[in-house]
Amino acid sequence: SIFEAMSAAWRNQSAIALKSLGTIKPTIQDPEVHLKQLALLGTTHASLQRFPEAEAELSQAQAFCNLHQSSACTWVLRSRAYLAYEQNHLDEAYELHKQSITASIRYKARLGLALSLTSLGYISLQQERYDQSVDWSRSAIQEASRLNAKDILQAAKGNLSWALFRLGDSDTALTMLEEARESAASVGDTNDAIIWLIASGYIHASREEIVASRTDYDRAMAIARETDSKENQPNILTDLGLVALAAGNPSEADACAQQSLTIARATGDRPNMAD
Repeated sequence: SIFEAMSAAWRNQSAIALKSLGTIKPTIQDPEVHLKQLALLGTTHASLQRFPEAEAELSQAQAFCNLHQSSACTWVLRSRAYLAYEQNHLDEAYELHKQSITASIRYKARLGLALSLTSLGYISLQQERYDQSVDWSRSAIQEASRLNAKDILQAAKGNLSWALFRLGDSDTALTMLEEARESAASVGDTNDAIIWLIASGYIHASREEIVASRTDYDRAMAIARETDSKENQPNILTDLGLVALAAGNPSEADACAQQSLTIARATGDRPNMAD
């Protein structure tokens, strides 16, 4: 269904999203379904870096939206924003999400509103506009809570926690990261659960709380191995190596670095190595 595809696209599960979208057969009498399908195809292809396909799908959808009013056009705006983000056009992505918010309010599309508020919180983090990220993320938390949209809620909480950390409030950040991790785990979003543990490990390390940092990274690695999430393992191992160095264990740090490189070579990824 459309919402199964939407959930998969939200979690960057591209293969599942494409499979779900392939089963949908919209008709001329149901242009909203076709617009949503095009929007999700655009998002999925953008996540796979297949930009020409994404641009073609979203151009087709936007051409319809230029001539007709439809609540599904909020989906198109969000997908265009995601494509811009993947192409590193952050200012364009930011503006498109703001347009999506305006349209979502007009059409009373509360789920779309929560999604774009969350995305604006995240983009503001990338732009190092931490005060803005706090404002957008708090609004996203409020909206997601009203909808009981738990996966969106955990993402917004995670974004807010990182903004608060960057603004100097690491205590609140750590509390919210644990809440975000628990929520992510409860809805089966293991990738975000790993991300929030990595973030928590980083904050503990910045406070020289080596045991707590090591615990968070170990927990993140356990989930990554359990779910065969090879894209996260190299960077977790790199961070574990840095923690080992801080604890005075250079041999353990070297072992982590070697494991990280081995996995990265096998998957074709490059870990984020320390300078």
